[in-house]
Amino acid sequence: MKKFLDFFLGVFDNDSDNIPCGIIYDQNIYTKETDVKWSKKMEFNFVSFFRTNHPNDSEEVILPTSFDSIEDFKKRAIHMYNLMEYMNLNYEKFDTEDKVNELIEEYKKYLYAYSIYFKENNTYLYPPSKEIHLIQISHVIRTRSYNNDCYKNFKVFLPTEINPEYDEEVYQSKTEETKNIINDLLSDFDNNDDKSGNNNEEDDNNLLDISLKASDIIKDQNWFKYLISQDLRASDTDFYDITKNDELLTKTLKNYERFLYLTYKYGGPIKKIEIATSFQIDLFWHTHMCNTSIYMNDCKEYYFGDKLEHQPWVNRSEEQECSLKQATKDYLQTEFNIDKF
Repeated sequence: MKKFLDFFLGVFDNDSDNIPCGIIYDQNIYTKETDVKWSKKMEFNFVSFFRTNHPNDSEEVILPTSFDSIEDFKKRAIHMYNLMEYMNLNYEKFDTEDKVNELIEEYKKYLYAYSIYFKENNTYLYPPSKEIHLIQISHVIRTRSYNNDCYKNFKVFLPTEINPEYDEEVYQSKTEETKNIINDLLSDFDNNDDKSGNNNEEDDNNLLDISLKASDIIKDQNWFKYLISQDLRASDTDFYDITKNDELLTKTLKNYERFLYLTYKYGGPIKKIEIATSFQIDLFWHTHMCNTSIYMNDCKEYYFGDKLEHQPWVNRSEEQECSLKQATKDYLQTEFNIDKF
């Protein structure tokens, strides 16, 4: 544990107040046409759950979602947390760009096989290892980049999910099954260039062009360290208490509900206003995003009328950080009479 803490403190020293994630409201991305589309949905065609429901209506979580239940959502968050814990305990596998680049190459091989499998079965192919699953998570939470990479390379979006159950034996069974499927698919493809349905000759996974970089993974690993070692512990003596404390987990999910409400009311591409998230809220936001079909449906049907795009490690100036945190504090006081999530 000391070795881990020494490494962690060297990364985040004097930087713990930074806002880890942001919403993409770049003017170069959201054109006037996109603003008009959002405006029409918000004002005419789309009625958000948050238009007639306020988080203050109940102390319980009232957030509508396509998960089977709120408990299902929380179980998936715990699974996400356990994956991050695994990354922490095995941080030496991710601490240099050379090591991470090797994992990215394995991830590209998995993606390539998954694209073939999905076109044939229309079903998610679980990653072949926890390491590759963590690489996938870093890719998927860069929502626009992941979407673009899928269509650029495979002409189809590859959905992902976080399983609600985290049973080590079941997990190992799934990963072994995936390894066999990958070997079979890539072997078949070597004998049939049209197997993928892409109608091209790029049958080498090294030719896949994805935007994910080793530096992205290393940044995310540091975020995982901060999340587990600081914000989500319930006491100074228990680093992993959130997996055992349902009250803390439910409180965090309620704050995610408040975050989405503020984003609906004060944010969006039209106003170009961002709401400051927190490391705790990110656990649920990232879990939600990594269940891609559920996230897209919830954003479109319940919250915003369109998908809320996400980008980690937004490059903000110190002045922008302070302004964002103060604005969010003001909104929290106005809507919920609290100073922070």
